Amino acid sequence: MNIRSALLLLILCLAAAPAAAGVLAGERLVETARQALQARSDGLPGHLEFRADEVPDSRIEPAEQVVLQAGELRGEWPRKRVGVPVTIRGAAREQTRMVWFVVNWWVEQPLYLASARQGAASTSLRWRMGRIDAAGVLASGDLLLDEPDLSGQRLRHAVREGDPMRLSDFEAAPLVARREPVSLKMHSGRITLTLPASAVGDAKLGEQVKVLPSGAGTPLTATVTGKGEVSIGQ
Repeated sequence: MNIRSALLLLILCLAAAPAAAGVLAGERLVETARQALQARSDGLPGHLEFRADEVPDSRIEPAEQVVLQAGELRGEWPRKRVGVPVTIRGAAREQTRMVWFVVNWWVEQPLYLASARQGAASTSLRWRMGRIDAAGVLASGDLLLDEPDLSGQRLRHAVREGDPMRLSDFEAAPLVARREPVSLKMHSGRITLTLPASAVGDAKLGEQVKVLPSGAGTPLTATVTGKGEVSIGQ
């Protein structure tokens, strides 16, 4: 084989060989994913920060025109760490890379100044406003961004000092609450006797509840007639 033939054969081999793959910069993937997070966060109060935790690169054909599209963000949002799938669509093939972020969600939220037991009336609670990172701690539906109006509410579970206050911490307080003092009115004809008592359980207006008159050893069944008021015999 002469030199001319060898050069021709080399050119043909190079033309037939696949082109070396290029690299799609990870920054493009991150920016596409970040825009999806920002769109998902529209309307949320406070300030959200996204910091890329893992920045993947992707092998692509050189000079290939690609389109990047962020996939659906699943699960509770905001949360502390989140992965956003980004699909890379080119002329030859399609691939997906996951871009991971660490999230901070800064909000002003009421914080309990003291621990309190389950069933404590909202009027007995103390709190202060404080700036916290709520990502992975609070759901958006649990936020109390201003000093809350919790009149007629009570704690549905115990809370600790320093905990953020949540809407889900509270439930409507019954007119008569367990262990709370009540005024018991006992009717017999035209005679009404009013006695102090304590409720054995919770009850709403018109419901029956066991109450223990002061000094008695056996509870009685009475009907709730008002806030802290029960009646027997009418």
